[in-house]
Amino acid sequence: MNLDSHGIKIYSNTESSIGVVPITTTTGTSPTLTLGTGSVEVLGGENNIGMIAMNIYDNSNVLQNKGGNIASSSTVVLDGCS
Repeated sequence: MNLDSHGIKIYSNTESSIGVVPITTTTGTSPTLTLGTGSVEVLGGENNIGMIAMNIYDNSNVLQNKGGNIASSSTVVLDGCS
């Protein structure tokens, strides 16, 4: 995905939300999300994440999904987070 700009906001009445997360496609390709300029704002709430790129393993430590990449010129704002 290639975007010229973006604006992602997670507000204080949310819980366990993720703004941006690249996950491997069904063909096994690790995606690169190019977000361009903009902002990712986490404005309170509980257990929220702005951006994350990570591998996902099962309980036996076997890789289930390979994380992708995030390319961004974002401003990241964390306000009132716990």
